[in-house]
Amino acid sequence: MKLIQLQRLCPSTLVNQGGLYINIDHISALIPYKTCNSKGETVFWCNVLLSNQVQYLTPFSVQDICDLILDAERSSRA
Repeated sequence: MKLIQLQRLCPSTLVNQGGLYINIDHISALIPYKTCNSKGETVFWCNVLLSNQVQYLTPFSVQDICDLILDAERSSRA
């Protein structure tokens, strides 16, 4: 089992709801999410869709999560 550790955000308030461990084999899709912060800057986050249709909003970009998945794959082969 290959797990990555993420943070989960409330989709309506964007408040951190705590840590989240996800088995990378259960990820069906990484969906980009773009918003603006209080300073007007664009922020890229990611919705992680699992194979059981559960979806989590995370404060990571798609690229960040892809990097975590790649690191988990590499460490499992070592």
